[in-house]
Amino acid sequence: MAPWRERLPGAEITYFRDLLGGTEQAAAALRDYQVVVAMRERTAFSRELLSQLPQLRLLVTTGMRNAAIDVAAAKELGVTVCGTGADGATTSELTWALILALLRPVQLDDAHVRDGGWQRRLGGDLGGRTLGLVGLGRQGARVARVAERPSTVPSASPSTRASRAPMSPAFT
Repeated sequence: MAPWRERLPGAEITYFRDLLGGTEQAAAALRDYQVVVAMRERTAFSRELLSQLPQLRLLVTTGMRNAAIDVAAAKELGVTVCGTGADGATTSELTWALILALLRPVQLDDAHVRDGGWQRRLGGDLGGRTLGLVGLGRQGARVARVAERPSTVPSASPSTRASRAPMSPAFT
């Protein structure tokens, strides 16, 4: 988590690790806060909820769009809504991290080695596998581009031959 206490000395900061439930539960939990940082679409900030948050002045969301926030209602109620900046690659990069985590249990093996053990299993390979995408919108297209893109990473190695550069597309 971000070091908010260091960055905002004197501010009272509360982390809600669990879902806040429905509108009434969320209103009860957030009623006295002036600033709320929402984690994507986990809690719907509808007109009904926003109208029950009289102290709220700033609602921050991760990313620049959040379908769970009624921006028009927030504006009418004097609540500023803003988002964090990003180039949009975060979701597709996380998708690739999860795909690789399915093939190679790096986190588990790292924990075993740090505890004095050994790597417990060998990982799989992407070569020869088929990647299936449901939806080829903006994020799906980004995932697909990584899968089909030839490597553009320059390399310097005694074994590098002209016939090997650029590398062939992934999954070949």
